[in-house]
Amino acid sequence: MIIRRVASPVGALSSVVPSSPVVNSLADRILGPLGKVVTVDKTLAQGTEPISVNLFSFTGPFRLMELYAIVTEATEAGDCDDAFFNLYDGTNVIDLSDDQSASGATLSNITVGSVIGLNNVATEDMFFQKSDQARYLAAANIGSALWQRGLVVAKNGVTNYVRFTYDSAADSALDIDITFVMVYAELNGLASGIAAVTA
Repeated sequence: MIIRRVASPVGALSSVVPSSPVVNSLADRILGPLGKVVTVDKTLAQGTEPISVNLFSFTGPFRLMELYAIVTEATEAGDCDDAFFNLYDGTNVIDLSDDQSASGATLSNITVGSVIGLNNVATEDMFFQKSDQARYLAAANIGSALWQRGLVVAKNGVTNYVRFTYDSAADSALDIDITFVMVYAELNGLASGIAAVTA
């Protein structure tokens, strides 16, 4: 698990900045509020549908700034679809992108270096930029901001999760390695208890 402080400009991947107690610098005012980055490596494989993968656990509220993933290995990627990000508190599933009831995102035949992530509207599919050619995804393609930002509140007294859910009905040999990245900010010093789920 890697956690570091970053400044997160709208419409761009996070830029790393040095940790500093100064939060009113010119860079902070230009680039936006400081956040933290947590990453986790996961392998997508065949299983009982729908397949949900716990990415990050949390126990308190936080501001979600960015959530995306980069494919690092695609040994077998023929069938991976109905994909979406969601929150899970042990009982309730809260969609962060369009879910399987509206088919979710199709990631079949995804290639190494492809990027998926939340766009700025929770009722739309996550964005999927396949690395089979050079591509550019501008904020104007999906709305006023590239990254969906919002407030996440945890169910009190339990461990909550940020999850990735998908189907793989036709491909028993599904094998995709992917690094998930979440940029977040804690609220007024409140502990969020965010951690990568490595198991």
